[in-house]
Amino acid sequence: MKRLYLGLGFGIACGLFTILGVSAHRFSYFQWDVSIAQWIQATTLVGFHSLMLATSWMGTGGTAWWITISAGVALLAFKRVPAGVTCLVGVGVGSLLNRVLKYLIGRPRPTDELIEVLIEYPNLSFPSGHVVFYVQFFGFLFYFMARRKKPGWQRFAAMFLVGCPIALVGVSRVYLGAHWPSDVLGGYLVGGIALFLMAVNYARFNRTGNL
Repeated sequence: MKRLYLGLGFGIACGLFTILGVSAHRFSYFQWDVSIAQWIQATTLVGFHSLMLATSWMGTGGTAWWITISAGVALLAFKRVPAGVTCLVGVGVGSLLNRVLKYLIGRPRPTDELIEVLIEYPNLSFPSGHVVFYVQFFGFLFYFMARRKKPGWQRFAAMFLVGCPIALVGVSRVYLGAHWPSDVLGGYLVGGIALFLMAVNYARFNRTGNL
């Protein structure tokens, strides 16, 4: 029954992304994109701007690769071979998939005509690569801790720390004007699909000892 529900959820996520991707290919943005983006950018909480910049920084350029490789190597060094290989290969494949999807969908980035663009990026917009990376990388660490660590405040604290970037990155990308909310939603869907496949492969390799 559990496999049935997981398979159903996976199928629904794929279907939702297909619908959203086709729509994003046709429309540069949706009206609700503009409304949500303007609402987020109107936030005036103390420290919010710095938090949004710091959140996105972890997934920008070489920083994302440095974080991924460091984590993967650390897992391998501590003889967590299935986890280390899954982390490195999974995130690498996810990055390639994101680039292919951006090219196929071809959606442009937000412009200053409708919202404030605080950071400009030259590449395409849908889906959000930052979100895909955060969901895969931090999501896999979350999953790994949930499986390996004993219950307790240490596990809760560690899982909370790796879970926060996943929750914040979508808001960050919209706040900075780098993506529309629908780009972020597409990133969460793609990242979730890729994370599911990473978890399935990790569980299989960890069980059989093939890695």
